[in-house]
Amino acid sequence: MKKRLLSLLAALALVFTLAMPAALAADEDTMLETVRVLGILSGDENGNLNLSASVTRAEFVKMMTAASTYKDSVGSSTASLFTDVKSGYWANGYIKLAVEQGWVTGYVDGSFRPDNTITLEEACTALLRLLGYDSGSLAGSFPDAQLSKSKSIGLLDDLNAVQGQALTRQDCVTLFYNLLTCQNSAGVVYGTTLGYTITNGEVDYSTPGSIPPASPVSPWTRRMCAITPWMRTATSTVSFSTRSPAIRWTMSMSPPPPAALWT
Repeated sequence: MKKRLLSLLAALALVFTLAMPAALAADEDTMLETVRVLGILSGDENGNLNLSASVTRAEFVKMMTAASTYKDSVGSSTASLFTDVKSGYWANGYIKLAVEQGWVTGYVDGSFRPDNTITLEEACTALLRLLGYDSGSLAGSFPDAQLSKSKSIGLLDDLNAVQGQALTRQDCVTLFYNLLTCQNSAGVVYGTTLGYTITNGEVDYSTPGSIPPASPVSPWTRRMCAITPWMRTATSTVSFSTRSPAIRWTMSMSPPPPAALWT
């Protein structure tokens, strides 16, 4: 009996060992799909994501905007803040927003250098500011202070880039996914401030309370709902169906749905 148990445990250990690479690959796929769907990372005119390509400062502030509450408020900007960013430059609006919000700054010579690649420490500095961390929350000087703080809040989890290294688009997939799951300066998981649900470090970006399209519900079915009071206080999933045509509803009943739903 003991030998059988040991054999079983050994077999299970082998199964888990073989399954680990697949699990890691699935996690990477989840990160990529999330930042793509949220518009943080987009493809070129052919749909290619070019994950090995380096990221410029202009591209990074566009990603930051997409990962912020300002994602739908950037319009065309006629005024430019920097000598090397023309008013018609494609990222002018994103750059202006990022500077106004205090996420990034330009150089002392009045330039922004939008086409320069962004390094790990520059990216961390900008994202920490986005999260609300100021100099008072950092210990030490640049760039050690920024990298240390980023590591402590999970911003650098699963990221292979090192200090001084220019980030690739693949690096930014990991970095921005971590941004959504780490805590801001107020101790709140950042992704939740954007309306997303974060569970066990995973981002659920589906619209809260959304119901997939279904067949039309008859007035009779709605009246049946109205005269079933227990349904309004149920805390578990509720399902019911009419005779013809068959309609199946599945919904959470806590908190109670608005009265307008039943009229």
